[in-house]
Amino acid sequence: MSDGLDYGRLYEFRFRGVEQESRQIVWNEIGPYVWKRMGKPARVLDPAGGRGEFLNSIPADERWLVDMVDYPHRDTVPEVKVVIGDVLSLDLPPNYFDGIFVSNLLEHLPSPDALADFLARMRTTLAPGGVLAIMGPNFKYCAREYFDCADHTLALTHISVHEHLIASRIRGRIGRTALFALLVPRPASRVGPAHPLVPADATALAGCRESVPVAGPLNGPLMGNETPVAALPKPGAGLLPSVAKHPSRVGARGESNGMGFSRDVVIVGGCGRVGLPLGLALANSGLAVTLYDRDAFAVDRVRAGKMPFFEREADEALERLIPTDRLEVTTEAQSVAEAEHVIVVVGTPVDEHLNPDPSAVLNVIEGLLDQLHDGQHLVLRSTVYPGVTAMIEKLLRSAHRTIDVSFCPERLAEGRALEELRTLPQLVAARTERAVRRAEQLFGGVSPKLIRLEVEEAELAKLFTNTWRYIKFAAANQLFMIANDFGLDFARIRSALKEDYPRAADMPGPGLAAGPCLLKDTMQLAAFNNNNFTLGHASMTINEGLPMYMVARLEREYDIANMTVGILGMAFKAESDDTRSSLSYKLKRLLRFRAARVLCNDPYVASDHELWPLDDVLAESDLLVIATPHEVYSHLDVDVPIIDIWNLLGRGEHV
Repeated sequence: MSDGLDYGRLYEFRFRGVEQESRQIVWNEIGPYVWKRMGKPARVLDPAGGRGEFLNSIPADERWLVDMVDYPHRDTVPEVKVVIGDVLSLDLPPNYFDGIFVSNLLEHLPSPDALADFLARMRTTLAPGGVLAIMGPNFKYCAREYFDCADHTLALTHISVHEHLIASRIRGRIGRTALFALLVPRPASRVGPAHPLVPADATALAGCRESVPVAGPLNGPLMGNETPVAALPKPGAGLLPSVAKHPSRVGARGESNGMGFSRDVVIVGGCGRVGLPLGLALANSGLAVTLYDRDAFAVDRVRAGKMPFFEREADEALERLIPTDRLEVTTEAQSVAEAEHVIVVVGTPVDEHLNPDPSAVLNVIEGLLDQLHDGQHLVLRSTVYPGVTAMIEKLLRSAHRTIDVSFCPERLAEGRALEELRTLPQLVAARTERAVRRAEQLFGGVSPKLIRLEVEEAELAKLFTNTWRYIKFAAANQLFMIANDFGLDFARIRSALKEDYPRAADMPGPGLAAGPCLLKDTMQLAAFNNNNFTLGHASMTINEGLPMYMVARLEREYDIANMTVGILGMAFKAESDDTRSSLSYKLKRLLRFRAARVLCNDPYVASDHELWPLDDVLAESDLLVIATPHEVYSHLDVDVPIIDIWNLLGRGEHV
């Protein structure tokens, strides 16, 4: 009488001619990506681990492999603990594993009851908050070939797996459940290229040659019947022999997202000050990122590994990432069609009358409609006028696009963007649970904390953040002017009132409050509230009026009509090369009408050809004004008066 199916002999036949090394090459690409998407669990169980390709490829602290077949040539690394036996009968430690990766196992179970038993065992051995990742073929999309494999006994689809998870109560026990998928080759008429791991003649499951119209994210949480599991091979099942012949097809990540996208992310405006740091951070986390920008000069510079602007840590990151497949740079709009996540960093501008123009973002999306298609996730990243997200959702519906939309505003300081991406929480907002989770999945790899809001709440949160800062700076500037008019040093007053007094700890010092966001967003908020925003308008009057106040004081104290005035710092903030909306230029224009001569310097700014070398400005000026508190100006040793409202020199704040 037979002892049952001889799996060892079966797999030896099925994978004949496929070297262990070839399988491991592919899993060295797929495994780390899956592990990262699981949240980098420290203790990992693979309950059908085969020859150990997945566990060999990840750096988890503790790795357990369970399999019924005792392969004579199982080349697992020493860190992998191998247990031979049936996972349905083994005693596994309870509440122990942070992550369980189930790869091509469920279809081999003999019955629905056996699957229920398996999930119950996984629920018991998985630690609270752990992650269960499931990968396998979807009967719905390869039904004709599904049972060509002798060991396939249980027909499963994304819907039936979902119901099993609900019935097992596993959803409430663990942190999340993910279904991983790989798209099999699909017709050329469909948008998007085939995955580099899938040669034209490859099959994703032995004999399964149908295209798979997958909707939903590869690695997104399981959401009802919206995230199907496409047919996915265990390494060696038909796919790997072709891959082994084409090693160049193995990209940086080595897998596609279940919808056949060749890239994870495309950033529209990707070579700018918001898009480029984000692209570097996402690529550094392991995602395949495309930077799409219409600025050919910036694209060429980034492609050459050179930053087009100053950003801490960015030069090293760009130099390291640009030679890899994780970061691509292009001026081709077609790149938008190739990515699952489309991040748009174009915000709402204001016109010359400080009125917001909501149509700007809509125009960008309309221009991309030929590239946007069903199944993608559109992320609005920059500040938008409240209601713009809803307008974009309506636009996509009118264009008959089924696309998830989320609003995930950036709240980063230029020059420290990469650091703050790692350390500051990320606001996430969308209408549907699926869109929210896709956004959380996207930013979870770079942000330490994710905070959910409703869409309109997030739109206002972004505006409130910048407006609150603008108002605080205006209050400080107003208090400075009051003290200064009475001949008092505001720096001494502020230092004294803050000392050991926490309720005043956040009082900023005076300074030229400018840049591309603070005033613009304050005016957007005023417009949103029908211009009924007295505090915002008063703040604009104070902050924008500070250069005029300074020049008026200089005229009172000095004979500037016969003096050369040197302005030190033209960027809108310290240690930056960004001159957008900088009040240093307003100060320059005012002084040109009143002073005999005006010379300007900035060690970072390269776009202004009227700047002078610092030594020349110091040598020829009769009076110096520190307009931007760059560190390089903190050790000035000159014999002329220095106006330093920032107190950079530590001599007080006065004009």
